[in-house]
Amino acid sequence: METLSEIDTKSNDFVQFEPALAFAVDSAERDLGRKMADVRFPESAVTREIFLEDKKLPEKVAYMVGLGTKYVKLKVGAGLDSDKKNITRVNDLSKRKLLIRLDANRAYGLEEALELARWGKDNNVILFEEPVRGDFPRVKKFRQRSGMPVMLDESIQSLTSLEAAIKAKCFDVLNVKLTRLGGISKAQEYIKICQRAGIKVYLGCSEELAIGTKAILALAKQTKDLYGVEGYGEERLAPYLKKSFEYESGKDNRFLFLAREFWGIWQTRAENVLLKATAPFNNQ
Repeated sequence: METLSEIDTKSNDFVQFEPALAFAVDSAERDLGRKMADVRFPESAVTREIFLEDKKLPEKVAYMVGLGTKYVKLKVGAGLDSDKKNITRVNDLSKRKLLIRLDANRAYGLEEALELARWGKDNNVILFEEPVRGDFPRVKKFRQRSGMPVMLDESIQSLTSLEAAIKAKCFDVLNVKLTRLGGISKAQEYIKICQRAGIKVYLGCSEELAIGTKAILALAKQTKDLYGVEGYGEERLAPYLKKSFEYESGKDNRFLFLAREFWGIWQTRAENVLLKATAPFNNQ
């Protein structure tokens, strides 16, 4: 059987035009060719996103803790007071059992980001994604002065910008998103450069459904020394629906998702541990 890196698809024709379309074509061709195995990582290896607008947030957090979730992602940037309040709320709901990765999407200036990072160190925050607006030298200043690991995401739009960021020594982890980069083959180019430079790799998600999530997890399974994997993409759609998640008790702790039979995006506790990662996670 061919490995993922050996598969040649037509998706490269779309990368320059629209990376998300390239990712869709790449994933569909791989899935139709049965080149992607069904993979589920242990819950402790997956970073889940916290949506503060979720009306059932207390139940959702309790569900995460019960499953064994260890890492969560929290969007920040609306203001220091608001962000500190939200971080405190997550800590209170989880009884400080969830380690928090922040994502500011470059919303903060340097001093604001530094204040939040220093405060966050005492409040279960372990990483800051896209902490400041500005160029790579400014991100480097944040990294040096805060002492907190930095992840880059949307700042890296090309292999050239990746090389520039590595040269600037401004980050520790790259968020590799197949939607942004154009699929597995293209993403592997970024991964190889990061691995040579000693930069950790984290596989992020956007709003992927079954096939897209399958592609992310398939790549995660074969990526050595993976920092972490984010997911699952379908969860990010929940806040935009009339109803969010519904929970039911039971031995499999299943969560129900609207229209899941059509989209094919349900999961259970048992599915999370069917196939464990072959590569160790290094995400502290």
